[in-house]
Amino acid sequence: MTTPTTVETKPDLKKVPDLTLHPLCEIIPPCTDKEFKELKEDIKKNGLQMPIKIFETKILDGRSRYKACVELEKEGHSVEFRKEHFTGNAGNANAAIEYVISMNVKRRHLSASQRALVAARLVTSTLGGDRSVKLPTEITQADVAKLAGVATKMVTDAKAVWDYREKKPELAKQVLDGEVAVNKAAEEVRKHKDPNNKPPVPKPKTTVEYITPHNGKSALGAYSLLEEHLLDALQDVNDKSSFTHAGEYAEATIKKLQEKLNQLNELQPEEEEKQQAAA
Repeated sequence: MTTPTTVETKPDLKKVPDLTLHPLCEIIPPCTDKEFKELKEDIKKNGLQMPIKIFETKILDGRSRYKACVELEKEGHSVEFRKEHFTGNAGNANAAIEYVISMNVKRRHLSASQRALVAARLVTSTLGGDRSVKLPTEITQADVAKLAGVATKMVTDAKAVWDYREKKPELAKQVLDGEVAVNKAAEEVRKHKDPNNKPPVPKPKTTVEYITPHNGKSALGAYSLLEEHLLDALQDVNDKSSFTHAGEYAEATIKKLQEKLNQLNELQPEEEEKQQAAA
């Protein structure tokens, strides 16, 4: 996907105009009542600091700021309305998507489950998604998972929840509101679809204790076992925290492994010299 860019334009300073939301803006859950109250009070005191971003004549970013300006104007408070047009890469929708994710998902403290559901609504490929959001390009689950910083499996679960919203709308709302984890909501969907379908029994978790091996074969066996547990732990970090955290921990481990390999490579010539001397 292309990196989103903007073209500097002179802000449009005027009374608050009548604007509607772009479908890409609507996929982001609205801020809480408390957050909106604080935002409105800040705009009343300090003015509209960040312009409303417009894409295809509609609001791409700034739904809550726009609502606050409308309410303040109706209440008789002077509002210097500011808007800027987002063009991205010649108006490319992919750039607009990246901008929405960047300015909302990362700016606001959305959980991994909330980000996954937002991402699932962006999917427009043959894998499915929210067909009410009309885009000229195809976006896969892997694409949006990367943008939102979550695992693709979380987007798959979120898509199952979103697609089932006509029968269980409360599940999608609970995930968007941050009340239920997306994997739990997906389990609920699968249970409603097939009451006899029991979730897979998780592998029993065991305490790992490293026992010093006595020969090469046992050393390889110990390494393989610890590697399996490490991969399970990485999956747990992803499921319980986020793909971003899992990636950070994995990269740190890779760095430590590389440092250890470098140490072993430095020691290798010394070991060979000792063996030759003993021979």
